[in-house]
Amino acid sequence: MPGLPARTTEDPAEVDFLAGPRTAVGDRFPEGEPVVDPGEGHRRFYAGARREDGYLLRFFNHCDVHVSPDLSRVEYQRDHNADDGLVDVLLAGTTLAFIASVRGALVLHASAVEAGGRALAFVGHSGMGKSTLAIASCAAGARHIAEDVLVVENDDGPRCLAGNVAIRLRKGSVSLLDRLPNADRITMPDGRDAVVPPLTSQDSVPLDTLVIPRPSRNAEELTAELMPTAGAMFRLINFPRVNGLLEPHVVQRQFDGAGVIARSVRVLVATVPWGPPFRDDLGERLLDLMAA
Repeated sequence: MPGLPARTTEDPAEVDFLAGPRTAVGDRFPEGEPVVDPGEGHRRFYAGARREDGYLLRFFNHCDVHVSPDLSRVEYQRDHNADDGLVDVLLAGTTLAFIASVRGALVLHASAVEAGGRALAFVGHSGMGKSTLAIASCAAGARHIAEDVLVVENDDGPRCLAGNVAIRLRKGSVSLLDRLPNADRITMPDGRDAVVPPLTSQDSVPLDTLVIPRPSRNAEELTAELMPTAGAMFRLINFPRVNGLLEPHVVQRQFDGAGVIARSVRVLVATVPWGPPFRDDLGERLLDLMAA
């Protein structure tokens, strides 16, 4: 993956990236049959179309991403004035999430960790604390599975695929780094600080519990409410990693995947005492949710 740290194990995405010549990308919707359109409500930063030669994802004024018909090869062309660091993040994030979605996997906006051979995932929109809770869990002994893009396959029960290794830091989560003294701290291509915690050794991990965090500066204790199946499915489909998927069969697979999770995995809404400072036992309490 251009500009980003990688796992030493085989990449489960199995996608080859090739840099093409720079071009003038612009902000016009790509020609072809529309397959992705987040709409104005999502500030329409990108859009995608199916063409005879595969798919074209356009990140307006930044990058054109050409995806082969078999979804195994990506050729990207940066705009002449693009922020190259941001482009690298878009390739590792939205581009891979789109490919996994078209392949039939459920792709959530989530972070996940592994403890005892099982996965604990935190799902939600940006700013809901997913990355911070993943760091806290790793500080309590968990191992990192994926950040930002969580691919869940349901061939033999929900399993989380190992993905991005680095967890990008927000201001509040920096205070947790003292609890991860041996983790590597790096700078991402877009300039944000990140940490690489201990990683799971597995390519995929059975999903045990999925948490929708609700950070609270007034709460003193971590509490969790089990969602009923219908409510859990409704909440999950509101946290896709790629907004605006249009192809009916792709959308249906996202619904089906969310349904499998809602029926077979505990989905919790957790009120989390928020910092900084964070509770000393936050990570342990989060991992306890899997055994509750």
